[in-house]
Amino acid sequence: MQRRSVPGAEVPIDTCSHGTWFDARELRIVAQALERAITPPAPAPPPAIPSRPRSYGEQFGVDTVETFGDLAGMILRFLDFLFDDRNRFP
Repeated sequence: MQRRSVPGAEVPIDTCSHGTWFDARELRIVAQALERAITPPAPAPPPAIPSRPRSYGEQFGVDTVETFGDLAGMILRFLDFLFDDRNRFP
């Protein structure tokens, strides 16, 4: 028998022309060393997706749709006031 070493495993194993002989727990240690040697490194995490810029309303806690609706309503009421003949001065 010959004693051989496995890279990455800290135990020597016994080999001969008939096979390889492992003492207690040596097979598990050698298998783990071989698995570490052949396992590819973990892939890099994907780049972070930039978040969209916050709208004016989100920045200040205002519902912009409601605010826009209020503004549009005010403008339409003002235009109605301007073009209403009853509001003309004599």
